[in-house]
Amino acid sequence: MKYLFLLLISFLLLAFHPLHVSFVNLDYYPKEEKCIVSVKVFSDDFASILRKKYGATLLKERDTLCLKDAEVFNKYIRENLMINLNGSAVSMERWRVDSVKNNFEASWLYYSFDFGDQLQEVSVRNTIFFDSFNDQKNLMVIGNGEKEKALQFTRRKPICSIQF
Repeated sequence: MKYLFLLLISFLLLAFHPLHVSFVNLDYYPKEEKCIVSVKVFSDDFASILRKKYGATLLKERDTLCLKDAEVFNKYIRENLMINLNGSAVSMERWRVDSVKNNFEASWLYYSFDFGDQLQEVSVRNTIFFDSFNDQKNLMVIGNGEKEKALQFTRRKPICSIQF
């Protein structure tokens, strides 16, 4: 259900881009003792900020990402997406880059990491694109087994917490 909802929102937002929005999903799978994080950004905006922050020749003037770009996009994600589970920070050194996918205007970055505890509390600092767009909004859906919760981050509210 959440994917259908996100797909619909994505379609609407893509039709009206230049809205400034990113999507993050955090799904916890207790049986597998792992979390999957997916980050969706508009490819042109993301490539532009990566070039601006880390080098003018970065990505060789293309807007789509691939796994060979992981070092640089991980640097940006590490600086702008911090996740705490049950009161403990999940360092990006624990995250594995599983894949990168691109469609006509967006890029999805897929990560995973091991997490063996029962997920009770999630606290996130999400400042993706806050250094580029004053009207940026970041949406996040957190799945914990059968439960889902959604968060919205803005410049005024870059940190949000939820409990299950």
